[in-house]
Amino acid sequence: MVDVFTNWLPGAANRTIDAIWTLVFGLAWGLLCWRLFQGMVEVRGYGDRTMLLSAPIWWVYIPAVLGTGLSAVVAALQGLAALFPSTFRIGTSS
Repeated sequence: MVDVFTNWLPGAANRTIDAIWTLVFGLAWGLLCWRLFQGMVEVRGYGDRTMLLSAPIWWVYIPAVLGTGLSAVVAALQGLAALFPSTFRIGTSS
């Protein structure tokens, strides 16, 4: 089990550690999204196209940029909601 080193801590401490790591995970997704976007812009500048369909190669970056960007937002919101439950009420109606 991964939590073998923190299993002895109180539940609130474990939740805080999980929330911090979720925020770090969100930052990593954000970094990947940024670098993928930079790569997409660079590849688009080359003007390369596929051999058979003559489709621009940079198009394949779009789902990766959108997916990593969405993952970064979701991880950030989940981490913030776990750290500040009274401020971020995700999934509840007021």
